Amino acid sequence: MLPLKNWKRIIAKASQQPAYALQAGKMRFLSFLSYHFLRGKSAPPETISLLLTYRCNLHCKMCGQWGERGSLKALPPSVTKAYMGVSLVDRLIEEVKGFHSTLTPTLSCQQERE
Repeated sequence: MLPLKNWKRIIAKASQQPAYALQAGKMRFLSFLSYHFLRGKSAPPETISLLLTYRCNLHCKMCGQWGERGSLKALPPSVTKAYMGVSLVDRLIEEVKGFHSTLTPTLSCQQERE
């Protein structure tokens, strides 16, 4: 069962963007059906997010990634200076294009300028 706060958010979103809510509900229902009737296989993802780099020149205190309790705070410099190369991004896009998902490339805060 969904917590009450989730229901409030869902209702607010649906009243503001009914077309989006209808599409999202349809996709979640199809995922539910495919998971339960196709032996645990899920429907294609609605959205695929690619974190292209961990570089950030801000490291704000309140940030969920880099802040005082950030999930990425303890990453070693060898990881934080790395980035996803163009050839890998191209290959990933090619592999997932049949899903017709929304593809969202993201950067960690602001990309560091060199």
